[in-house]
Parts: sequence; structure tokens; C-alpha cells
Amino acid sequence: SDVYYNKGNAFIGIEQFQKSIYYFDKTIELDPRYARAYCNKGVAYNFLEQFPLAVESFERAIELDPCSVKAYGNKGKSMLLLGQLKKAIQCFDKAIELNPQDIEVYISKGLALHDLDQFQEAVKCFDKAIDLNPQCSEAYFNRGDSLFSLEQFQVAIDSYDLVIALDPQDINAYLGKGEVLLNLEKFQDALECYDKAIAFSPETAEAYFGKGFTLVYLEKHRQALEYFEKTIELDPHNDRAYFNKGKVLQDLGQNPQAIESYDKAIELDSQISEAYCNKGVALNDLGRCDDALECFENSIKLDPQNPDAYSNKGEVFVALGKFRQAIKCFDKALSLDPQHSDAQYGKEEAQQGLRESQRAI
Repeated sequence: SDVYYNKGNAFIGIEQFQKSIYYFDKTIELDPRYARAYCNKGVAYNFLEQFPLAVESFERAIELDPCSVKAYGNKGKSMLLLGQLKKAIQCFDKAIELNPQDIEVYISKGLALHDLDQFQEAVKCFDKAIDLNPQCSEAYFNRGDSLFSLEQFQVAIDSYDLVIALDPQDINAYLGKGEVLLNLEKFQDALECYDKAIAFSPETAEAYFGKGFTLVYLEKHRQALEYFEKTIELDPHNDRAYFNKGKVLQDLGQNPQAIESYDKAIELDSQISEAYCNKGVALNDLGRCDDALECFENSIKLDPQNPDAYSNKGEVFVALGKFRQAIKCFDKALSLDPQHSDAQYGKEEAQQGLRESQRAI
């Protein structure tokens, strides 16, 4: 059985996972209580993204060897990838109980906590991994992400800088740091990070997207457009790139092209409320009032708390001379955001139009 088991491990090593499963099954045929064969079979299933089958294998391994840190840790990873975060954490906790020195398990638990929005607890896990190995760049990187989510921006930058110090070509660290700098409105510093990422990895779509997004803030719209188009070239399914390309085209007054871009974003992700809202504005600017109203209705269905959609819908009703309906829309926008300047102005305009129409009767 050891011969088959070793062959299974060898095939995992060269990423031939289906063959590795075959040899682990042969091992189990000869020795049905071979716990490590079940465990490594689960690892192969994880690589194949067949997570339910992986969980079954790890559970059998745990039945045979209740002290298998590897089985608990990898079962936790399967649960994490299945989105069963609390069950994943239970597995990681058991693995830590059995071996408090396992760095990888602390990182995995931190990722699960991060996905549960328990960012402070996630940071503690990443800190524990760093205590065990101060050279662990993965722990610093994930710590940076959780600190960013906590809006502890400078400490997040420090974490990303530590990753870069350990690996000066770590693309994700430059992307993470760039996003933090963007939030701090340090636009030139953010551009430097995205340029570094592009220099080290010219095929990384996210780097071009980040640079395009930063250029929008610098009001360099034509340059931003080039970077969103490059993002789409590298990642044709990037709905955010199409959406932001649409916004730039709209700012440049190219409404028909903007509508095409919003349509593509919606095709890729039909839940983007803002894409419907912005498309509605572009359609209204082109005089297509009925189509615009349909877009605002779709936007409101997806996000009933968006004052912009109500305000923009009100503007269409003003253009159609339907002032009472317009006022209702503006009132709804103002109930959601009492300081919404477009809704305030629009309501005054609608009230004036209503008064004039009543005098004309």
C-alpha cells in the first residue's frame, strides 16, 4: 500500500491530481484504514476544486486519525472555499488545539474571519502567524487587507511594505498598497504602486484597472479610458472595468458609447444598481425619456436606498412636464439624503413648473 501511496503523492507533486486520486484509492483498497491516503486524496480533490468530495475524504481521515492536524486544516480550507465560514473556523480551531505552531492554519483562520467581517480577530490570527515566522509574507499581506478594512490605513501600508521588503516583486502587495493610497487621496503615490505592478507583471489586469481608477480622480479621463480598455483586453469579464469605462465616456460626453459600456457591465453582472442609474442619465441626455425611466426603476429595485436614482427619475418627469410625479421622486430622494443638492434644485424646478402649468389653465 505504501508504494501506491507514494505514487499518489508523486502525482500531486507534478499536479496530476486525477492520477493521484487513482493511486490513493488503490492504497485504500489494500488498507481501508490508511488515514493519510484519505487525507491526501482530499488534498487532490481540493486542487481539483471538488470541495464536497474533499470534505468527505478529510472526514474519513479524521475518523481514522482524530489527531490529524493536516486533515482538520485542509477540511477547514474546503469549508472556507465552500463559503461555510463558521464550520471552517471550527476545523481551524481544532487543528490549532492539536498543533499551536501551525502557521498555515492561523492564516486560513484569519481569512475565514476576514470574510465574516471580523477584521480585528483576523488581524490577531495573522499576527500569531507572524510571531511564529517573521518572514511570512502571506501573513503580512493578509494582515494589510484586514487593517485596510478596519480603515487603519497607515498600518495597512506598513504591512504591505513589509511584504515588498521580503519580496520586491510581489504584485498583490503593490495593488493593496495602491488601493490604500487611493483612499488616502495620495494619487501620485498610488500611481507609482500600480506602475510597479505593471512593470513586474504586464498581464495583471487589476493593475491597469487601479491605475485607470486613480487617473479618474486626477481628472485625466482620456488616459483613464486607455487603462480601462487595457483591463478589458486582459480580462474581458471584468464588469467593473466596463462600468468605469462607461462613467469616463459619459464624463467625456460620449453618451452612446457610455450606454454600450454600461450594457456590457450589466450583462456581466445584472445586480449593478449604479450601472442602471448612470445608463438612465445618459439615455435622458439623449432624449430617450421612457428608456431612462425604465433604467431608474431597475436601479431602485436593486437599491431602494439610492437617492440618486429617485432624483434622476424626477428630472425625467420634469422634462416630460409631469411635475407632481417629479416632486414625489425628489421628496423620496430628500428623505434618503436631506442634503441632496440635485434633488433640492429639482424639486424647486418642479414646483415652479407646477405653478406655471396651473396658472395656464
